[in-house]
Amino acid sequence: MTLRNKCGLISLLVGLPFGLAALFISLYFLAIVTGGGLPLMGTLAVYLDSIIGLFLVFPIMLWISGNIMVHDILDKKTKWNIALKYSTIINSIIWLVFLIIFLYRNYHSGHLLSGFIFILVLSLISILGTLLTYSLIVYFLVKKRIHINT
Repeated sequence: MTLRNKCGLISLLVGLPFGLAALFISLYFLAIVTGGGLPLMGTLAVYLDSIIGLFLVFPIMLWISGNIMVHDILDKKTKWNIALKYSTIINSIIWLVFLIIFLYRNYHSGHLLSGFIFILVLSLISILGTLLTYSLIVYFLVKKRIHINT
């Protein structure tokens, strides 16, 4: 297995549980805020297709971003630059897919602007949240793997 593939695998193995945990935590938080039950089911009815699309693209973006991270580390870019790029690539693509599916499914609805703003806010929170947590963890694991192999 090449170095790029190993680092893509590190990104995937660390990122997938992290992403699933983030989804369940956000759904749990939503259930607490809305009181659970019908409001939560209504939210899932609106966003379920988008959530499924997000998680179909998520592993692919983790793998690709892990491969990109290897090149950035070998090019000796700064830690924060690499982590920001990694977080932005993953989150911008998965939230773009989420938004496209949402817009396609709710085209005739009158709530497109509020849904768009909600998704935009979630994507920005996601980029910042993963930058300060997950992206740095993957950065250190990939950097360690690179130094072991070189």
